[in-house]
Amino acid sequence: MNSDSLALACYKQIAVLHPDHPVYVVQHETSGKLYVKKVLSQYNKSVFQQLMANPVMGTPCIREVVEMDGLLYVIEDYIPGDTLQDRLDENGSFSESDTMDIVLQLCHIVNRLHQLDPPIIHRDIKPSNIILTHEGNVKLLDMNAARVYTDEKRKDTYLLGTAGYAAPEQYGFAESSFQTDIFSIGVLMNVLLTGKLPTSELASGPLRPVIQRCTMMEPQKRYPSVQTLLYALNTLNDRKPVPTVDGWKRYLPPGFRTGGIGKKLLAAVGYIFLLTLGLGMTVEGVTDQGILACYRVGVTLMLITMVLFSGNYLGIQAHLPLTRSQNIIIRFIGIVIGNVICFVVCIVLLALILPPTG
Repeated sequence: MNSDSLALACYKQIAVLHPDHPVYVVQHETSGKLYVKKVLSQYNKSVFQQLMANPVMGTPCIREVVEMDGLLYVIEDYIPGDTLQDRLDENGSFSESDTMDIVLQLCHIVNRLHQLDPPIIHRDIKPSNIILTHEGNVKLLDMNAARVYTDEKRKDTYLLGTAGYAAPEQYGFAESSFQTDIFSIGVLMNVLLTGKLPTSELASGPLRPVIQRCTMMEPQKRYPSVQTLLYALNTLNDRKPVPTVDGWKRYLPPGFRTGGIGKKLLAAVGYIFLLTLGLGMTVEGVTDQGILACYRVGVTLMLITMVLFSGNYLGIQAHLPLTRSQNIIIRFIGIVIGNVICFVVCIVLLALILPPTG
């Protein structure tokens, strides 16, 4: 028995997760933790290997990728919850606010996939591939149809996807691209709102023009990126629009990612003030310069962390229950609670690590 076979032998099958496909719930014999095992006959191994090496928040972590006898065996985390299809079957449709919340979370996940190097195109975004956890978090599953994006090909080699959700280019007319997933997101929005595909009934209300643009037949007429789609959704959502920031600029701290020179100068003054405040502080009863330096660095890091959180650095607020709410009061409360937690954690850590003053 080779190492690959030994790796798979550690997982004991306990249930069939999907009656029509070889997808199983398995249990690790040592840890007892539950996982999902998939057996794929048509697959892109490089996608699973890339996700295993670079886990993407909002998707199941890949634990094992084993290729044997023309099949690919994938072990990934088991995520409890209901699929959106389960919710649709039970309730018929979602409210506009719930749809907005789900799609915003989904867009952040897809955006992270698109920002990998090389990017990954999911190509099968649909209600049955999206889990809504009991905490209200969205998880995107099933990378079986996913592929690594490259601009060297002119059309897809394999015609994968789900009828109704698959973009026209997935039928062999052109190469899948970022706009392919945007098409499926548009269809998903319509289905969540109406229970029907946009070809049968187009949703009404403020999301209608967004859905229309997402589902244009020509890819170049859709939103150019998921980030621009997020901008449009946030504008409709009566939030302060999140500017589109590409490349390395998205890693800059709040105040430097967008805006003119005046805004950047004001931000620079603010950060200098925080550094001066934190690194120049004195602590009563502390004379040891090493201990005093630790206090100063700890408080400075706390202040910077609070600014990053309040400024929604890297979209962190979209992943927390209160700060991703559509209600501005609830979002504000969430930001305040987050800052209080940061402050308390910093004080506790300093108290545990450093000797008492006096």
